[in-house]
Amino acid sequence: MKQRAPIQVLIIDADNVRRGMLACTLPSTRYTLEFAKTGEAGLDRLQVNAPELILIGHDEGTRDLCQHLRSLPAARDCTLVLLDEAFRDEEAGLSAAEASGAD
Repeated sequence: MKQRAPIQVLIIDADNVRRGMLACTLPSTRYTLEFAKTGEAGLDRLQVNAPELILIGHDEGTRDLCQHLRSLPAARDCTLVLLDEAFRDEEAGLSAAEASGAD
């Protein structure tokens, strides 16, 4: 059986604990992880290596970062996940994360 190449993941999160937790829990045989502490650093990493999945922690610029990522060819087709429930607004029917372009 042919083994699939690891999924390229970019994690953009200022929280050292959450980045460490993800590094420990995502198996290296299935995922290749790249880390960025800021949105700016994440955009730099994106130019070097286009990931299949981007995980973003919450900060005040997350919504703008999400929208900017969706406008870039390197991130347009990747899965974009926000790691913060603060973006969910059940009453609106559409979460703020989805409105920003997150999956």
